[in-house]
Amino acid sequence: MLQTPQKLPYTKPLNILVHDTGVGGLSIVRAIHAHFASMPHAVHLFFSADNAFRPYGLKTMEQLRARVPLLIAHMIGLCDADLVVIACNSASISVLEDIRARVRTPVIGVVPAIKPAALATQTGCIGVLATSLTISHTYVANLVKQYASDKTVILQSADILVAVAEYKIWHQIIPSQAVLRQSLAPLFAKAKAQKEQLDV
Repeated sequence: MLQTPQKLPYTKPLNILVHDTGVGGLSIVRAIHAHFASMPHAVHLFFSADNAFRPYGLKTMEQLRARVPLLIAHMIGLCDADLVVIACNSASISVLEDIRARVRTPVIGVVPAIKPAALATQTGCIGVLATSLTISHTYVANLVKQYASDKTVILQSADILVAVAEYKIWHQIIPSQAVLRQSLAPLFAKAKAQKEQLDV
């Protein structure tokens, strides 16, 4: 879910910088490209991947604060960005305000889609797979409290899926179904336990 800043004036082609730790953020690039498909000259898209520091979700808040705002400011200068999209949950919930304090360019963050999930769920149970940093952050707890307080929300750390997703994008195959099953099993086990508890 995008966390949007103030309304932007579309008076000239926008230079949009999309930033992530790896290539996962390319899905955001595709979504932006599709949005402007009928206006191909409306935007110039730039993508930066901080592979040297990947993944952000396994770094500390202090590490991210020391690196990401400076990196974004540098990238804005390189591509003369009019708008920045931080296509990473961990960075968005950790250092979005630090980035906005350093640069004058509007910055949009991407955060766990708990609000739309709460509106869409038919069972009242929502599973969230994310990095350890993301699921343990108070920002996510506040999202749950604000938008899904009447739902069962199960937060599950799945750090290994970061590497799996990168491998899938680069090589077009999933390394191992067993890895996926191992990562997803705790989520479904918690959901089952919650259901059994409610049924008692």
